[in-house]
Amino acid sequence: MTLETLQSILKDKKFWIFLVILVVVAIAGASLLVRQLSGEPTITGYEKLYNISPPKNGVVRVEPLPDKKGISTNPTIIVMFEKSIIGKKVQITSSPEASFNQAVSSNGFTLTLTPKESLKPSTKYTFSVIYEKSKIYVWSFTTGKKGGDPQLIDTIKNKLPYKSTHLTISYSSTTDKFFVFIDAKPIDTYKKAALDWFASQGLVDAEKKINIFYYLVGEAAD
Repeated sequence: MTLETLQSILKDKKFWIFLVILVVVAIAGASLLVRQLSGEPTITGYEKLYNISPPKNGVVRVEPLPDKKGISTNPTIIVMFEKSIIGKKVQITSSPEASFNQAVSSNGFTLTLTPKESLKPSTKYTFSVIYEKSKIYVWSFTTGKKGGDPQLIDTIKNKLPYKSTHLTISYSSTTDKFFVFIDAKPIDTYKKAALDWFASQGLVDAEKKINIFYYLVGEAAD
């Protein structure tokens, strides 16, 4: 290597940056080696990454949806979690206070609540989800005036969807509505058939006790 070449290298900033990095790495390596030989605990600076507490569970969806109004006094309440809650301490509190039957899905991702007694009409209910003693979610909805026997209504929900000629009945906890799908005319005939089915299940005057939405499809919509 000629003197001119050496001088050119020494004037190059990249060379000095590389040299500084090389020295720092060498010092760090020597320090680590000394600690290992002396039996001192090795500190790398990454310990905190491995000691971070696992993230808590989260709520991905609730039904009825937040801030919904006109919910019946007998809604089916559903809480869906990011992770399984099997083996975890989970509590749902409400204000005003109410008592619920609770059921966890087989995979532990969904918690379903049904009121043991009808909720208060025309009342805003606020729910808090407590997971392992920490509040992780809060939402609310407001009841309307419709309601009936909670056990009877829950029994009817469990029989849905119901299908008959030109008629299908289903329930959505998202909006707390019973959907009656009619695909033929005369429409009033099939509306009556739907109400007669509810009555046969013990729910007389269903339109006054639950939220029913008639959805016309096919020929009925023409």
